[in-house]
Amino acid sequence: MKPPKLDPSLPYALVGTTRIRYEAAGPADGPPVLFLCGITVPLETFNANFRFLADAGLRVYRFDYPGRGWSDRPRVPVSHLDDFAASAVGLLDALGETRPVALVGLSMGGAVAAVLADRWPRRFGPVAFIDPLFFPLKLHGLRRLLVLPLVGDLVLGLAGRALLLKSQRSDFHDPEAGLRFRPWYLAPFAKPGLPQATLATWRTLENCDISAPFARLSASGRRFLVIWGTEDTTIPFALHEELRVLLGPSEFLPVPGAGHVPHWEKPEVVNQALLQFLTPKS
Repeated sequence: MKPPKLDPSLPYALVGTTRIRYEAAGPADGPPVLFLCGITVPLETFNANFRFLADAGLRVYRFDYPGRGWSDRPRVPVSHLDDFAASAVGLLDALGETRPVALVGLSMGGAVAAVLADRWPRRFGPVAFIDPLFFPLKLHGLRRLLVLPLVGDLVLGLAGRALLLKSQRSDFHDPEAGLRFRPWYLAPFAKPGLPQATLATWRTLENCDISAPFARLSASGRRFLVIWGTEDTTIPFALHEELRVLLGPSEFLPVPGAGHVPHWEKPEVVNQALLQFLTPKS
């Protein structure tokens, strides 16, 4: 399957010294929503949801983290949740978006969403978590070896694309859904540096207290929606109970027949839940 070419119509915003690829859609005065990606995926992971919410009247934003997708690859890879969160704030600043923004965070993007809502409570509104990472990253097997100094750099330098693709396949319960996403996942590997950025993030997240901002949000009075694929093997479905204890009261949507990316595998279910949750109540 041939990877798609870079969409020349998508713009870049300058955040600090880094060019970040983004997309904005929907009416300018619509309720603003920011999508936050997982560790390795480009903004196209939200293809099945982004336009749906825009067409429903919301002002939606999505972007590639530094080092991911088609955004710039900084010489020192961005790897800490605080830095990913800062890139999101910088993007909104660059786009002139000053209203409270709702968040939709996938996997590691859920952890980034928690940091944003915790650190900038007036700038961000309700949060929808999709199969979120909310605990220190636990690496097993080969990935356990990859975080070792020099070893991981050598292995990912030689076979990073193949190893990351193999890992990414396990995110899908439906193999056909994985095949449909594969071209979008593979395309950014044409720009050097993605495996190295991923490795830097793995190493950082192993020693990061990811649960802390989630726990602090429990006293914020904020609305939460937790969406989880029942067949998720990346962040197992049963962990939703632990997350909801951390967060306190929250809405919950289990998505049967979906893995780690229910928004891609079952958009007809997830989109309606997102629309209902993100549309301001009169």
